[in-house]
Amino acid sequence: MFSLVLKDILIHNKGWISIAQSIVINFFIVVILQFFGNSSVYIIFPFFISTSYSLSSCGLGEKYDVDIMINSLPVNRKTVVLSKYISSFIFFLIGVIFVIIFASIVKILPFGNITSFINIQDIIISFMFSILYIFMYLPIYFKIGYIKSQRINSILYFIIFVVLIIAVMLISSYKSSFKISFFIPWELCTIFLLIISIAISLKIYINREF
Repeated sequence: MFSLVLKDILIHNKGWISIAQSIVINFFIVVILQFFGNSSVYIIFPFFISTSYSLSSCGLGEKYDVDIMINSLPVNRKTVVLSKYISSFIFFLIGVIFVIIFASIVKILPFGNITSFINIQDIIISFMFSILYIFMYLPIYFKIGYIKSQRINSILYFIIFVVLIIAVMLISSYKSSFKISFFIPWELCTIFLLIISIAISLKIYINREF
């Protein structure tokens, strides 16, 4: 399973120039988001990184016929499915690490508008929206593939992103009134969605023909 997760991460690596371009682009995204408030940076950016990287790994995998190659090897299909979910968690962690580094740099710049450090509330909210999207998308991806899923994915991503923006606006306005305990029911729902999503993906992918 580790090798499959590593494959999802390394498939984005197209050389040092590509990595440098990605870093610069992501840094400027943080620079832009900072003018909409701290919550916009710490919640939206990790969401953007985790969802875009997860989607990209699916697209590149289909482009290079990775699934066909993997299924020609003695690899358990359950392992393939679970590795996709684990990869999505790692992509979110990468997004958090990136935003901590970029925000720390922006804070010391003359035009820096970031006034606080990331907190557990920001991480929880960003994580919930990130995995909500991923949990809904992966069963669709395993069923019909990356290319055929793009129209559905565009609608799904738009809806979740709009709700995320509304959540960020509410949090920015009433941040002091939110407690960690407020998120416990949502976290339980997230775990429930995870179980359902994995079960559906497993059933689809195990019976899928390549």
